[in-house]
Amino acid sequence: MNRQVGIVGVGLIGASIGRALKERNLCRRVIGIGRSPHSLAEAMNAGAIDEAHERIGPELSQAEFVIVATPVPLVVEMVRRLWTVVSPEAVITDVASTKGSILDALDRLDPYHQRVAEFVGSHPMAGSHKRGPAASDPDLFVGRTCVVVRGRRTSDLTFDRVSAFWRSLGMDVQEMPAVEHDERVARISHLPHVASFALALACHEQDLLLAGPGFRDTTRLAGSPPALWAEILKENRPQVLPAIDSFLEKLSELRSLIEQEQWDELEMKLRDANRIMGLLGNSSHPRSSGV
Repeated sequence: MNRQVGIVGVGLIGASIGRALKERNLCRRVIGIGRSPHSLAEAMNAGAIDEAHERIGPELSQAEFVIVATPVPLVVEMVRRLWTVVSPEAVITDVASTKGSILDALDRLDPYHQRVAEFVGSHPMAGSHKRGPAASDPDLFVGRTCVVVRGRRTSDLTFDRVSAFWRSLGMDVQEMPAVEHDERVARISHLPHVASFALALACHEQDLLLAGPGFRDTTRLAGSPPALWAEILKENRPQVLPAIDSFLEKLSELRSLIEQEQWDELEMKLRDANRIMGLLGNSSHPRSSGV
């Protein structure tokens, strides 16, 4: 059990982590850091944190584990600040949906001549189109996959600590290189959001009078926070663009089959899609969702 855990960023994910830790008795005290007094108050009311602060400071000096749950562009700066206050024996991880740009930037800071807390990249594949601590859920991570990415100097001990942390929240942990993570997430998470946004934009507002469950299901992700997703797509642009190109290629294939009235071939393509979706129920393909 960790005596103290720090959470920098108490939105949906950060607050859900705090609640999961507290409800499972995995730590004695959760320290919340956030820029918004309103979000901090909501996190306190939700039972996600035990104390709240608006900036990183000495209150984290005794934290043994710190999770950075901020938007992607803020992660590097938050880690840099944490390095000045947390114990060298502490472990820092994050929840960002891109890994390469963060690890590259931290490597460029090159603090390795100093004795500082190790950073390990994490991406819990869990989330919701809802936002804020009021929407937090202590079971958000149960049965989901978390990708853990080693930094340049990550020790086996620290990697194991981070992996054990996510397993304690009910997650399946997968290790992979940052580049592979970003490529896979571009296809499995970022592309679906782009497609959902595009589908919503392709419809006329008067069409919504006829919208049923199918439309709502396929456009649910278009309700995700626009500012957050603009940041994510910006950070993972090199991997998102090929994913979009691949999607457009498949969409073009379906269009051609419809245009040319090749109904048998179209049905075969649709069956292929059914087969791929069926793999989600296969135990060798863990169910993952989120950002």
